[in-house]
Amino acid sequence: MEKCGVKPHIYETPDAWADDSNAQHKDLATRMVARAGMPTSDSDEEQCLLLAGPLSQIISQRIPEFINHVHPGLPVVAVCNSPKLPEVVGVLRLGARDVVDLASHDVDPCDAIREALEYGRETEGRRLRTMVLRQRLETVTQGERQVLDSMLEGLANKETAKKLGIGLRTVELRRAKIMTKMGAKGVAELVKLFCEARCPGVDTRAVR
Repeated sequence: MEKCGVKPHIYETPDAWADDSNAQHKDLATRMVARAGMPTSDSDEEQCLLLAGPLSQIISQRIPEFINHVHPGLPVVAVCNSPKLPEVVGVLRLGARDVVDLASHDVDPCDAIREALEYGRETEGRRLRTMVLRQRLETVTQGERQVLDSMLEGLANKETAKKLGIGLRTVELRRAKIMTKMGAKGVAELVKLFCEARCPGVDTRAVR
């Protein structure tokens, strides 16, 4: 990887990477919420992830899918030797951005890695924003989430109170807390932020 100009941080297992990634993003979210902002870039942020090993193992463990769950949108490149076509198709379907065959003399593996790094840099702000929104969503309590689900269904406060069997004032208080936690100024913005957190990559500009 050094000949490609990359200084990788090596993890032995996907879980080890996930623990480190979650810790970094939790710290980032705490700093962003503390100053009520949204990240646009971070020089220490990982820009892509390389998976080295047999594609059959990567596919059976559904590692690209796992990575996308932990860090939505992070470009993943699988690095292997002489992969079979069905394996290449399988790993791409799980969310990998590219597959690099180290045994091939026709393709420079550095090209795929540089392309993934460039894509990672271009999407960094959006990826970090998604992580922060997910952290905010995790602070919503179970009771507040019930009210949030009703809001997303388009139910009015009175309808929500009746559906959940709670008082109208309780609904209003939970609704206010949800708006504060998510940093939303209105229901339309709340829906947009929720979509960004749960469905990264979906165009939410039509939500007003």
